[in-house]
Amino acid sequence: MHKSYQFFISHPIQYFSPLFFKMSTYTRIEVNYYSDHSLHKRVVDDLGELPEWDTPLLEGYNYFFLKNYAFKPKINKFWNLVNLSVVSKVAKSDFDYIVVHGWNSFSNYLVLITAFFFKKKVLLKAESPLKQELIKSNKSLKQKIKIWFLRNFTFKLVHQFLYIGDQNFQFYKWLGVSDEKLIFSPYCVNNKQFRTLANSLPEKKILKNKLGITKSGIVFGFVGKLIEKKDPLSLLNAFIQGDNDDNALVFVGSGILESKINEIVESNNANNVITLGYKNQLELPEIYASFDVFVLPSGVGETWGLVVNEAMLFGLPVIVSDLVGCSDDLVKDNGYTFKFNSVPELIKAMNNIEEDLKSNKKLGKNSLQLIDKYSYDTIIKELSNAHD
Repeated sequence: MHKSYQFFISHPIQYFSPLFFKMSTYTRIEVNYYSDHSLHKRVVDDLGELPEWDTPLLEGYNYFFLKNYAFKPKINKFWNLVNLSVVSKVAKSDFDYIVVHGWNSFSNYLVLITAFFFKKKVLLKAESPLKQELIKSNKSLKQKIKIWFLRNFTFKLVHQFLYIGDQNFQFYKWLGVSDEKLIFSPYCVNNKQFRTLANSLPEKKILKNKLGITKSGIVFGFVGKLIEKKDPLSLLNAFIQGDNDDNALVFVGSGILESKINEIVESNNANNVITLGYKNQLELPEIYASFDVFVLPSGVGETWGLVVNEAMLFGLPVIVSDLVGCSDDLVKDNGYTFKFNSVPELIKAMNNIEEDLKSNKKLGKNSLQLIDKYSYDTIIKELSNAHD
């Protein structure tokens, strides 16, 4: 008999909604949102106002929006989400498991404490990669206190932990969580949808021409916010300094570094660098399919990097910084990692992958094989391993 699940999460997220839809076809679930932030045009720090998502966020599953009593309702700080009704929701819950996403809001702690008091089983899902947490702990007393609090209080309220990848697994182990309390729950996207879209697109040459790319070399692509955390400037500098006369670089995204990127491109007369600005979900497939290689140079704060999942579903080799959360999981025989913020190492990785592609190595095929297990089906299968 399938178990039932009651989710508590900050707001509708385009990567999670298809999972909820899929789960609802075989078992009873309920999703409780603290905010409807993502359902409208929204103001995002560093990006300004963005349009509504162009994919359905509330389709095919049972959900509720809980009133937020915060003085300044948002989704990104601890006191921005104060949803007092979670107490009655949890207290009256008849679901087998309560699933909480993270510990970065008052409402999440309210769920954890109420569930503990009423003896409800909580599955906690978070993103923290060990290597990033170690860096932050070495720099910040506040971070050290947070780690102590997680180990000695927060984690005592949790029945089992859902880890998204190897670094997240190592983080929980570092804080003393035993193996039997850990369940693999990979960060993933809608694999089926992306593969269907990839298979329906015109050939790569046509898509490159649509972007104004006429040279026959490699197209390196980046998708994400153009902000410090993502480190797009290292990628731009590596491309300009490398031997890329016949290659192209495409940036998809917006942010505070967009003007700086355009300034560097203009001053270097880098006509083979293209900036496309912000693109919504349904605009991305044609762009991914026009790339030959996907690059994510991010640092601390990139706890996973779901754009890497998306790129791999288009059969793309990848180059990923060693600090990106998914780098230990999604970069095997399909690409390269490099030391974060090291332009020379990134140039070397780009040169290596170009040589690999010229020698017909099956990097893209390896991406497709590797990404297959990072799926909603895997999450559903692994959740069945939660124990009483």
